[in-house]
Formats: sequence, C-alpha cells, structure tokens
Amino acid sequence: MGGAAVTVAEEGKQLFTVSRDNLANVVVWNPWNDKAAGMTDFAPKDGFRNMVCIEPGSVGGWQSLDPGDAFEGAQSITYYS
Repeated sequence: MGGAAVTVAEEGKQLFTVSRDNLANVVVWNPWNDKAAGMTDFAPKDGFRNMVCIEPGSVGGWQSLDPGDAFEGAQSITYYS
C-alpha cells in the first residue's frame, strides 16, 4: 500500500506502523478515565492506561466530490512482536 505511515514506538522499540493511502491526516487519542467509564463497550475500564487509538482519516478539511464520484481510502496496521 502506498502513502504515508505513522510509527509507534516505546522506549526505542518499534511497536507498530499504521500505513495509510489517500488519507491525509492522523488522529491520535486516548479516552482516559472519564470517557472510558462512559463507554459501554470499553473493557476493562482501566484499559485506557495501556492503549492508544490511531485513526487515519481526512479530518483537516472537507473532501469534495463531484456527483457520481467516489472516495477511497485505506489503512494497514503492521504489528511487530
């Protein structure tokens, strides 16, 4: 898959890479305590301490399409054990 990539590392060790195609932006977030507590499908409730969510997308502005056009974007996550 062509495009840009984001690499996540901890203490110098590469954990995973998120490659994206036709998605210009990346949002990195963690719900932390209050929002995790309000998510009915988030378990365990203290799991936010060991997670990060990385979502490729097109969030920096509107994606304009002409009538009948389609937009395609993709992501690929590679985990290094």
